[in-house]
Amino acid sequence: MRFKETEIVTAKIKAFKVIGHTSVTKAQSPQGQAPHGDDKISLIIEALKSDWITKVAGYFMNNRDTSEYGILDSESKIQDLIYLQLVSLIPDLHYEDPQSKTKGSISSTRIDFSSKTLNLGIEVKHAKGKHNAKQIESEISEDIVKYGKSRKFDLIIFFIYCYNYKFPSIDQFENGFSDKQTINGFTFKTICIIK
Repeated sequence: MRFKETEIVTAKIKAFKVIGHTSVTKAQSPQGQAPHGDDKISLIIEALKSDWITKVAGYFMNNRDTSEYGILDSESKIQDLIYLQLVSLIPDLHYEDPQSKTKGSISSTRIDFSSKTLNLGIEVKHAKGKHNAKQIESEISEDIVKYGKSRKFDLIIFFIYCYNYKFPSIDQFENGFSDKQTINGFTFKTICIIK
């Protein structure tokens, strides 16, 4: 079951007939075959590093002033847009079940998005005034340990969207969390992207 907002955005995107940067025709290799493995991961990273989300928010702000997607002031809105951006690249893209959060816990024990075929996890963070770089750094450190112990993912992408917040030292932060990690003998890679 999808969030109501996801259904609204899905309908809007279908009306566009092309999902911008991640259209299926752009996801083809020069030989006309669909990419796989590392090629697909490269396309996913390129898509997340692009300005797609900002452009979509700009579209809604300028053309659909009643849409709540003109202002990306919540993590759930960012998750909705990332799902729509990546679903054409990752056919088995699964999103977190919001009901899976243990009652009384601060965070869910499930990653925001995952793909079994790519051994990929994507965790979304929303930076704003109160939820700042120091808190996000702490959360990512905890997530690395938590998801590393699960031994499910060869790659975890941390996508941080800044809303009315200037993230300090973006390159340094991204580089600090873009590396190989080893937890309890399990090695995997993490990539951090800040928008």
